[in-house]
Amino acid sequence: MKKSVNLKSFSRFSFIGAGVVILVGLVMFLIMGGNTVPMYTTANLSISMFIKAFVAALLVWALSLGYYACFYKKLALKYSLISLVCSVVSGLMSLAFIVICRAPLGNFTFAVMLFSVVLSYISFTLFVRYLNDAKPTRKSKANDEEIPENKASQRTLKVMLYVLLFTVVGLAGAFAVSMIFGSTVLCIYVLPTILSAVAAVVFTLSVSSAFAVKK
Repeated sequence: MKKSVNLKSFSRFSFIGAGVVILVGLVMFLIMGGNTVPMYTTANLSISMFIKAFVAALLVWALSLGYYACFYKKLALKYSLISLVCSVVSGLMSLAFIVICRAPLGNFTFAVMLFSVVLSYISFTLFVRYLNDAKPTRKSKANDEEIPENKASQRTLKVMLYVLLFTVVGLAGAFAVSMIFGSTVLCIYVLPTILSAVAAVVFTLSVSSAFAVKK
């Protein structure tokens, strides 16, 4: 039997990797700005978009809390806090990727950030569902594939790989169309969107495997 991927062992490296990405993005932003004309100001990112993004993120968290409360009761607060941390870090990483890839900071920035946040919430929600469905056996200590968090992360990863595949294919199609019609807006956000999506899924699953386990 194939052993399931033990993403739990990568949780520490995920935090380190996320910290490095965010730090590099922050340094590049402070040194070179947000690649906007004129230099990065709040005018480039409208206040209304800040409010809409915050409200959207808050609404998603509230819905996730309600979902966890309905199905997992005592674990609802724990799950909601873990999902909140994962989504915030995923959003910050996506912002860092945009800066690192030198894409302009504008309203499309929020679209990329919210996309990674949503992927993070979906990944965590699937993980806890599979985790609570998993039933450990007597062989769980001897076989890594029988450990509930490993099985849950493996099943979630399989589902999210399809999501990432469709994302890459869709973005590749959008890139091709934008190249044909001479639109550069979509082109410059393709790479940071793909990087953000992959980072959000990997980070969320590795952290979930380490901290969302039932005690």
